[in-house]
Amino acid sequence: MNNNGESGKVIQFPKKIEAKKEAPMEPNFGMFAFAIVGGQVEIAGKLLGAILNLTASDAFNAASHYHDLYQKDNGIQSKAMHIRLLIQKGENTEALMSIHECFGLQGPPAIAALESMRAITDG
Repeated sequence: MNNNGESGKVIQFPKKIEAKKEAPMEPNFGMFAFAIVGGQVEIAGKLLGAILNLTASDAFNAASHYHDLYQKDNGIQSKAMHIRLLIQKGENTEALMSIHECFGLQGPPAIAALESMRAITDG
């Protein structure tokens, strides 16, 4: 009420508010890194599985390996990011060695990871 005893204006809100619909974000390495830093290895494994086309078991083991390395030396992030440059240069053997070092993957899972990373790099 104001000094004259009158009520102020009544604010009316829209009756129906439509939430903006956005497509969910696709898993990416930023999300993976965030999960690792937060110690959420299971979530990191699920993200990594989607990103690198790995089985749930291989993805969890790779995320766990990466997390263990991160706990000892967070410089592993730089090594993992360097894989992209190796792929761009066509240095597949070195890229596979780095995939093994960073994620503990070898054999078919490492090759699947390399091919998935190549698709991301080329895309």
